[in-house]
Amino acid sequence: MLNLPDAFKELLSLDQSEQSDFIDALNDSPPISLRVNPLKAHILNADGRVAWCEHGYYLNERPRYTSDPAFHAGAYYPQEASSMFLENVVKALELDQTAITALDLCAAPGGKSTLLRQVLGKNSLLVANEVIQSRVKLLEENLTKWGQPGIMVTNADPKQFASLGPAFDLVVVDAPCSGEGMFRKQPDSIDQWSLDSVKLCASRQKRILSDVWPSLKPGGILIYSTCTYNQFENEENLEWLTNEQSAIPVDLSNVPELGAKRVQRMGVNAFRFMPHIAKGEGFFIAAVRKDGSIKPSKNKKAKSRLDMRQFKNISDGYGVVADWQGNGFQVNIDQLATIEHISSTVKTTMLGFPLGRMIKDRDIKWGHGAAMLTNLSLNFPRIELDLLGALKFLEKQDIQDIKAPKGGVQVFFEGFSLGIGRVQQNRLISNYPTNWRIRKPAPEQYRRLVESVNR
Repeated sequence: MLNLPDAFKELLSLDQSEQSDFIDALNDSPPISLRVNPLKAHILNADGRVAWCEHGYYLNERPRYTSDPAFHAGAYYPQEASSMFLENVVKALELDQTAITALDLCAAPGGKSTLLRQVLGKNSLLVANEVIQSRVKLLEENLTKWGQPGIMVTNADPKQFASLGPAFDLVVVDAPCSGEGMFRKQPDSIDQWSLDSVKLCASRQKRILSDVWPSLKPGGILIYSTCTYNQFENEENLEWLTNEQSAIPVDLSNVPELGAKRVQRMGVNAFRFMPHIAKGEGFFIAAVRKDGSIKPSKNKKAKSRLDMRQFKNISDGYGVVADWQGNGFQVNIDQLATIEHISSTVKTTMLGFPLGRMIKDRDIKWGHGAAMLTNLSLNFPRIELDLLGALKFLEKQDIQDIKAPKGGVQVFFEGFSLGIGRVQQNRLISNYPTNWRIRKPAPEQYRRLVESVNR
């Protein structure tokens, strides 16, 4: 039985009956959910759909994801169901209908970034930012596995984006918060909760919003979310934004509730998820629009990280560009100017979708990302492994008795691309990224959740 602080229960502002339902829900087991990558997989075994996300599903038990090669292939992403409501908002605001430049400001580990890249138009550019350097590699890993182009990864404090001037049509701020909505999944966090910590979080969120606001274009949309319930971190922060920055609350009346609780107070139009109402954890989301006209930026442009001497044009509007270290990235040619502007001003760790190393004469030595990318076909011999072989490959172990020509190969499991290897003397050598390798696979716990769309 969870022991909730009295001050927390007072902030909920629920009558006695509803508070009882809320507490009962927190003492139930949390739902298990994932989102399928529609360019890679179909769901096979699900316990119902997430009503507000086209490719979101519930499971009746938690599988061991690390024992499923399809997970490592980017076929799906385990994501809390309530946070998938972002898709519902983006679609209702028709932000998925045109090519836009979007910023996911607090992006790691990558759930909302992979969702945004899935929902936004094909020719859009998503900049996924993470301020904590130790979390950037996980963000890069998840975006690479997801395999959809039109991405950048940055590692910058929110205030650094102001130097870009008005650069983004959409900014998503899933703000660091007191985490009240995660009490059911993380009971230990209850002991860390206090009214002082709530107010500290609210103050930090105001600073984040204020810092990133100049980078939003006039007429652009800022979507704000938290995984908490209290009004200090939610409605009051948005009211502050409307007063301090002349933000205009966006009418979300055309957004279907689908289990969320519609919030309309303090001039804010929002949605709040609560576990006794919707099948998910606590979540709050709202949107505001920026008013005004564009003012030219006076910031001095820094030196670009792009090495255009190595630019290579490939098909379907995409090219490959290298950074100064010789890493090659797939980019949309129409986005080159934007990529150069952002990378010359903000610390950038991935200029685009990672493909490998650029070598002499602008050729590419394909890396793991090339095998994950959904709009690229590698001209490599194909090797299909069984479960034990696939897990060995993901452990970065050699596999014996492989009958294939000597040289580079692309490795698959049940139609899912796992990466690149090379065959030498009937032995398959795994080129799976060392830092991503799995260490304790459990084949007996494998549960087939999805099937490949290319099988």
